[in-house]
Amino acid sequence: MSMAQLIDAVHAGTAAEGADRLLRSGPGEVDPETLRRVGAATARIAGRMRDEQHRVAAVLRAAGIAVEPVAVPEVAQRHEFTLRVADPAMAEAAADALADDGFERWERFRRGARRSFHRHSHRLTVARTDDVTTVIGLAWDDAARRSRWARLVRPTRGDWDMVELPSWASWGYPAVRAARLVMERTGLRRRHEATLGPFLSTPASLLGPLLEVADPGPDDVVVDLGCGDGRLVVAAASAFGCQAVGVESSETLARRAESTAAAAGLGSLVEIVHGDAREADLTTASVVFAFLPTDVLAELLPGLLASLPAGGRLVAHEQNRLLATTRPLPDHSEVVVSADALTVAHRWNA
Repeated sequence: MSMAQLIDAVHAGTAAEGADRLLRSGPGEVDPETLRRVGAATARIAGRMRDEQHRVAAVLRAAGIAVEPVAVPEVAQRHEFTLRVADPAMAEAAADALADDGFERWERFRRGARRSFHRHSHRLTVARTDDVTTVIGLAWDDAARRSRWARLVRPTRGDWDMVELPSWASWGYPAVRAARLVMERTGLRRRHEATLGPFLSTPASLLGPLLEVADPGPDDVVVDLGCGDGRLVVAAASAFGCQAVGVESSETLARRAESTAAAAGLGSLVEIVHGDAREADLTTASVVFAFLPTDVLAELLPGLLASLPAGGRLVAHEQNRLLATTRPLPDHSEVVVSADALTVAHRWNA
């Protein structure tokens, strides 16, 4: 097996099995130590998630909220787990109870949008960020049971974000969805108008390995699009002494990133820009990190590469497979692994 096959295993959610097959097949393209680290990391992630799931379930039950944990496998690639609840109201109560534990909602809707979300979605998501972002799905329905037609016409976050209908008009969101799709395809509205995706921090232990993929130096200007809490730009400035710019649309996260840079004593090297990453000034950038959902990356990639000078590099990472429409293809891809996290990193050379 090759690195490409190991990457396929990560995309399929079978990183541990793929690494084990590579080890048993004998010498090859991937270093055996890397393969052993993949197995150890997936086991560690699974153990950590089982412990956290047990703890969170106990917290919720103590608050009088009945939950049913969905079993975490023996090996896992993502810092996430699911708790089943009876209905959307129970999911809302669980999210409120977990706010005191540092978990924040990904979905916040009001009036008609809230009613439509409850009717058409199947889970409410909360997340907490420390060294990694731990994601909990509070699920009240089985999306797999829905017909293909129902999945095609059901509203999604883009529709609920687009317009806030009154409660009595919540049934109108399928029509909002149809209008939004037409507007996006005719250029009347940008895709991902409200957000480029929820905040998922890069695990702290992966920052060093991912920076190695980009290979910045002291003369580079590193830009992180959607910098979140600023951990990557701070790590780049600290390790390489380079200028680093983080662009973040969330004012709360942008302020947090500024505080992170100031606490590290790197205010002279790190700049945080509160704004839309799609409109970021890349005229001085030589290294760009774009840790974005794959559909967003496919949309922005050509323009980002066109903005980079000769010799510039763009790095993205994601456990999901790149969209078939992603062009150009990466110049280099590899599995990046640390003690408690793994991902697939892609590098494009300008």
